[in-house]
Amino acid sequence: MMFRFTSCVAALVVVAAAGQPAYGLCFKKKACCDYAPACAPACDSGCAPAAPAMVEKKVMVPEWVTENRTIKCTEYKCETQDREVTCMEKQVVQEERTKTVCKIVPETRTKTVNYTVCKPVYEEKTCNYTVMVPTQEKRTGTKKVCKMVQSTEKRTVCSDEGHWEEQCVVCNSCQVSCCGCNSCPVVKTKKVWVPNIVKKEVDVTVCKPVMEEVPYEYCVTVCKPENRTKTVKVCKMVPETVTKECTYTVCKKVAEEVKYTVNVCKCVPVKKTIKVQVSVPHEVEKQVQVKVCKMVEKTIQVPAPAPCGCAAPAPSCGCGG
Repeated sequence: MMFRFTSCVAALVVVAAAGQPAYGLCFKKKACCDYAPACAPACDSGCAPAAPAMVEKKVMVPEWVTENRTIKCTEYKCETQDREVTCMEKQVVQEERTKTVCKIVPETRTKTVNYTVCKPVYEEKTCNYTVMVPTQEKRTGTKKVCKMVQSTEKRTVCSDEGHWEEQCVVCNSCQVSCCGCNSCPVVKTKKVWVPNIVKKEVDVTVCKPVMEEVPYEYCVTVCKPENRTKTVKVCKMVPETVTKECTYTVCKKVAEEVKYTVNVCKCVPVKKTIKVQVSVPHEVEKQVQVKVCKMVEKTIQVPAPAPCGCAAPAPSCGCGG
């Protein structure tokens, strides 16, 4: 690869040199005149640039070529595989355990108890007592009695002292006479009462209530105290000590072992076969197109190197070929 890169650089340098022939000749001419200062005036006056001579030259030129190549690559395919795995499963297991339980057991016991009781004792006793005896008594008093007394009073009254009058009234109803003709209207006479209201003072007899005090007798029940004697039975409570045997029940604690069954959840390893998607590598050959840089031999025209000096040098300047 390094050799190819060096060849490419050399070819580019040759092409660049072929494009600038005049600068190379002038450089050589100037250098030659610099080395022979005696012929410098002759060179400046009668020296003309010579026409370059072209020669063929073979160079290596890089060229990109597309080639088909076979390569090996790795491809992954998804496959389903059976795999055996161990997983933990919860299982309920019955276990028998023992525990100590405090049991209450009734126990009957007997003991002698002394206690005091009050015994009733009756005895006769004379006692004095007072009673209230009701008696009837007559008493005199006064009471108020209402009596109606007549009296004459003057009152103002209104009286109608009117009179009757005869008035003529026109009747609009048509009547048929005996001769067959209608006689309208008809005048009638009627009596009308003409009122005449007159106020008068008159004597009126009225009854008025009058309160009077009247003496009277009444009976009253009065309770008077009276002393009496009687014989009664009196109960006295006398204390007495009594002894007896009594039975009682006591709860006694007894330790007892009891067996019981417990459901325990345990994790047990279990082997299972599961389906797993796995990427499996496979080596595959493929045809691919690759761009390759190749060095191709090519013939080009380049200017030939010119001799130092002018095209027709003067013999006297000493710069001949």
